[in-house]
Amino acid sequence: DGVFIFTVRNSYREKENFEKFIVDLLKRGKISKFTNIENQRVFDQIETQQGVVYGSNIGSSGSMEQLDMDIYLPAGDEVTDRPVVLVAHGGFFLAGSNDGTDVVPLCQDLARMGYVAASISYRLGIDNLFDLEASLQESVLRGVHDAKAAVRFFRKSHAEQGNPWGIDPTRIVRGGSSAGAFIALHAAYI
Repeated sequence: DGVFIFTVRNSYREKENFEKFIVDLLKRGKISKFTNIENQRVFDQIETQQGVVYGSNIGSSGSMEQLDMDIYLPAGDEVTDRPVVLVAHGGFFLAGSNDGTDVVPLCQDLARMGYVAASISYRLGIDNLFDLEASLQESVLRGVHDAKAAVRFFRKSHAEQGNPWGIDPTRIVRGGSSAGAFIALHAAYI
């Protein structure tokens, strides 16, 4: 029922203006609930496994590129059916990385809330600056392929490697910042 909005640590620089915005949306019935996730943290400590390779594929330059992710988990947690949130970084499909400031705080907060979060890399690059529209479409498709490969990696690790990250393979969602958000949105429809 309705739309749920949540904020993550300093997502809006002007907290007062953002709070006025939320109150206005609530009054006008545009949203039904507001939750500040800073109050939803369950775990004080998290673990990070960096550089976990989840695949490789041919990049925009024609060379093979290794795809890796950083995985964030609640520290000392014994639960074996945690949901997974895959987060893709921003950077206009030209720059950015899975250790960027646009994704690390989000992944850390998600792990503190009890999720398994993974900041994924994806193939960067634009093939042809003279046909930017087609090149950007190809960049989005490469990102979608990589995000889907990350989902397959988690499901395969659950099935064949004894569930090393304690995940529920039926509860994997995607999100992102800027270009990463385009990838997540398109992955839902392609």
